[in-house]
Amino acid sequence: MATAAVSIGPDLLLTVFNGPSSGGAGGTMIVSATTANQGGGAAPSSSTKFYLSQNSFLDSSDPLIGSRTVPSLAPGAIDAASVTLTVPADTVSGQYFVIGKADADGVVSETQEANNVKLGPWVKIGPDLTVPSLTSPSIAGAGGTLAVTDTTSNQGGGTAPASTTSFVLSTNLTFDASDVPLGGRAVPSLAAGASSTGTTSVQIPAGTASGSYYVLAKADGNDAIAESVETNNVSFATIVRIGPDLTVTSVTAPAATAAGATITVNDTTANQGAGASPGSTTTFYLSTNLTFDATDVAIGQRAVPELAGGATNTASTSVQIPANTATATYFLLGKADGPETVTESNESNNVSFGAVVRVGPDLTASGLSATPSGANILITDTTSNPGGGSAPASTTTFYLSTNLTLEPVDVLLGSRAVPALAAGTSNTASTTVPVPAGTATGSYYVLAKADGPDSVVETVETNNVSFGALVRIGPDLTASVTAQANGGAGAPLAVTDTTSNQGNGAAPTSTTNFYLSTNLWLDAGDVLLGSRTVPPLDAGTSSTATTSVVIPAGTATGSYYVLAKADGPDAITESVETNNVSFGAIVRVGPDLVVTAFNVPISASVGGTFTLTDTTTNQGGGPAGASSTRYYLSTNLVFDAADILIGSRTVGPLGPGASDSASTVVTIPTSAPAGTYYVIAVADGDGTVVESNETNNTRLTFMRIM
Repeated sequence: MATAAVSIGPDLLLTVFNGPSSGGAGGTMIVSATTANQGGGAAPSSSTKFYLSQNSFLDSSDPLIGSRTVPSLAPGAIDAASVTLTVPADTVSGQYFVIGKADADGVVSETQEANNVKLGPWVKIGPDLTVPSLTSPSIAGAGGTLAVTDTTSNQGGGTAPASTTSFVLSTNLTFDASDVPLGGRAVPSLAAGASSTGTTSVQIPAGTASGSYYVLAKADGNDAIAESVETNNVSFATIVRIGPDLTVTSVTAPAATAAGATITVNDTTANQGAGASPGSTTTFYLSTNLTFDATDVAIGQRAVPELAGGATNTASTSVQIPANTATATYFLLGKADGPETVTESNESNNVSFGAVVRVGPDLTASGLSATPSGANILITDTTSNPGGGSAPASTTTFYLSTNLTLEPVDVLLGSRAVPALAAGTSNTASTTVPVPAGTATGSYYVLAKADGPDSVVETVETNNVSFGALVRIGPDLTASVTAQANGGAGAPLAVTDTTSNQGNGAAPTSTTNFYLSTNLWLDAGDVLLGSRTVPPLDAGTSSTATTSVVIPAGTATGSYYVLAKADGPDAITESVETNNVSFGAIVRVGPDLVVTAFNVPISASVGGTFTLTDTTTNQGGGPAGASSTRYYLSTNLVFDAADILIGSRTVGPLGPGASDSASTVVTIPTSAPAGTYYVIAVADGDGTVVESNETNNTRLTFMRIM
């Protein structure tokens, strides 16, 4: 048979207990507390009390700092409240626990009496001085002054009396007896959360050795104030370098020279420290890399005078490149205090590298041009030695390449001998090389490589190759075309073209096609009109012929381009395949009505009549149906809606090139005031005929109306 323990009666305890992290002696603080009855019986009214303790358990030495009355609580009920607690005025600064106890007076008989006490917030009582911010200059000199700026704060809960923040010079980050006192500043009384910022001028002791130091600050430097936390008073500033600091801020030299030659080195040596530097020596080295090491070769030095803090000294020094220096590219290094006789605040920044110095010859190819000439290519190049040392006789080689990079697949065309070149000199020559017989038709680059066999040791081996003009090998067919200006649907059209081979290889028999197009480029929408056979063409020759083609019968009236495409079927491999298409003159297909002659009297009367004569012509290539030529009176040269219709005549159908002339009597409106007018004749005045050109129908003259 199973049995279970049953608790009869109430059980009071604190389930929630929160509060601030700091406070001050004699001050108040607010805590939030929830008293619950987790028992099975109702609890009568009780008192929850709060105590200040130096440890985590409640005993008789802990002072009472506040209480609250808890009402009667049914089983499972809770009661939450905020309570203001008062810290005793004589409380010593330090760190405490706030402890709460439900039914603190023991008036309630509970099923459990051992769970009434709960540990609350950990509270720092009293002031807590720290230095959250500390700055100072990064350099100083022994015996000089240093401006130190600090912010001293009271992050505790009680007011801090006036204090002193002390500053020391330290070789490490620990504040200890070996540190050198620099001084301090007076900090006023600080309320809880308040801070004070100030700048203090302190003096570096005259005998301070050159080197790097830390400036440390300590709030309450003389430990005169009892604080809630005594371990967080020290802060450190940036590193301060005491004494001189020699560096080479600039070093330059000629970019190219020769072994055994003398060059001029320009340098600026600076003392970027705050202490004066005695006279020193700056040494120059030739190095194969940017790191100063034992393999670097000293090539000269210069004396640097005494330098005050922040001062610089610039000079030019003649140095000699050792005669046995191998041809190569070097870095010129300058080292301040080369013999390391000066004690500095920073010994790791003395070396600087200057310009790259190339010792020896450097062959390059430039000014490369290539001109095809039959089965040969005429190549002109300039081979130069921009290096500082003489180059022996060499060979420049030429290649045919499909790209701008010299690689093993490129075809060697030939070479030329280049004489010995002194530093800074060059040699220019033209060389004729044959195009290899099996070279495929296409476009190629001609590349030149100075020192083609790589027999000369150079300072730079990566700049020997240059590329010249693009060379096209094989035929290259192009076409130019003209055609008559007007044509008709279903009518023949005479097209004249010149098909040329502008390549350097012979072209076999080919076909030139002709197209009718609404734009200047050949596309799938264009209409093939016809073609002609072009005979074989040697390089540089052409063929001209006139071909009669027929405009398709269903071609809409309008303006078109005649395009010609050399090698229309794309049957021939050419050096350039993108220049075969050309466009000729615009061809207008269909009728085009114009007034080719128009005569009126010099004058007429208002409301009177006069006779005018016109000739209406179809200058297009297609027939025009019957139309109407109309006449207007205008005050200006532009035919527009304001013009007055004064008459018209019917024009019969007109074939291509046909005309119709007639005289027509027209009447001057009585509303027209006297003056000078333009009389405008408009062919196809009612717009019934679709024309190849709708912008040329008007013709005008002028007359006076009396």
